[in-house]
Amino acid sequence: MCSSDLGLAIGERVERRLAATDWEHALLGVLAIGIAWSTFAILVSPNALPAPALDGTFLAPAQARVLVIAAGITGLSGLLRHPPLGRLHLPVLVGFVLVHLLWVVASSGWPGIDVFFFERDAGIRLGQLLDPYTGTITNIYGSIDPYGAGYATAERVLLGHPYPPVSLIVTSVGQLLLGEPRIGLVLAIGATGTIAGAMRRDPVGRGAAALLLLTPVLPFLVHEAFVEPVAIVLLAATVDAARRSPRVTALCLGLFLFAKQTCLVALPLIPMLIRAGAPRREVVRLVAIAVAAALLAVLPFLLWDPGAFVRNVVAFHLDSPFRADSLGLGPTIATVLGGVPAWITGIAALAALGLVLRRAPWTPAGFAAWTGFLLLVLASFAKQAFPNYDLLVVGALCIAIA
Repeated sequence: MCSSDLGLAIGERVERRLAATDWEHALLGVLAIGIAWSTFAILVSPNALPAPALDGTFLAPAQARVLVIAAGITGLSGLLRHPPLGRLHLPVLVGFVLVHLLWVVASSGWPGIDVFFFERDAGIRLGQLLDPYTGTITNIYGSIDPYGAGYATAERVLLGHPYPPVSLIVTSVGQLLLGEPRIGLVLAIGATGTIAGAMRRDPVGRGAAALLLLTPVLPFLVHEAFVEPVAIVLLAATVDAARRSPRVTALCLGLFLFAKQTCLVALPLIPMLIRAGAPRREVVRLVAIAVAAALLAVLPFLLWDPGAFVRNVVAFHLDSPFRADSLGLGPTIATVLGGVPAWITGIAALAALGLVLRRAPWTPAGFAAWTGFLLLVLASFAKQAFPNYDLLVVGALCIAIA
């Protein structure tokens, strides 16, 4: 190689290295702003930090705020190349967040939302060896409008549990062991932060984990008992396992797809989890294990009472009425068309999927990022979409970064 060729090659390598470094610095700047803003938002927003309804819990409100500040400072310190806490950085950060969220649960009492009562009563029925999908709950709203005709009276909601079995199992364990379904959701968040922070042991990975754990809406959604943390931890486990073990990847994938109905949007993206050049038998094994894991989770409840299961998990969501208080583009579309036709959501989903299949990087990180993108499109055009939908999108993007 002549000297000019050698100089050109070295110059190109240096240029690529500088470009990568600049991009990493920009990403660290975004993560720093996100962590700082999220910490501030939790402290000042009434919806981000629910006011305690019960006295005598293990923390006073002022102490809980100090805990949030400590978590924010710890999260920011992780952006340093050598964080002050060293190897203890991630356990301390996760610990701060877990204690804070447990305080939210312990001090909040029963939230005024039906999701909590679906989970609580389903867990109780499961503990009595009764089908959790055949029960009913008290209609705390006194109206059938949120449910649609045939699914509620003014006194009772004629549903057992409206989510797939994977989420049911997580919340029921908390209910059966401690009388509180939200405990399982808190533990799922801690596990997600641990997995995300361990994926990439550098400032970017630590920053992504901190941003996920300090998402401002997270304490409120734990207070309300939304099941998205179950889906997020299984997505994180799927992506992490894709770097190491195809069999574990398949197991986590099968459970992720049935953590919540919206997770099924990731089905077309499964090839992103398969390493390039993998033999056909590896692909077949991944799909077979994923299907087996899903069947093991779903079949016992489906066979218990097929009609009740399909009515709760499928029909109820398809028949749910449009909600004028929904986030996203739904209210705007409804103003023009008088509702949100299913064909609009279908077209938006197909267009998004076409973009993904054409442009997405076929890697596990791409699987997480584009799952988040598809979920965002789905929430934007859905007839019902609330902050819990956004949590799953944010979680997916943070996992992709990590």
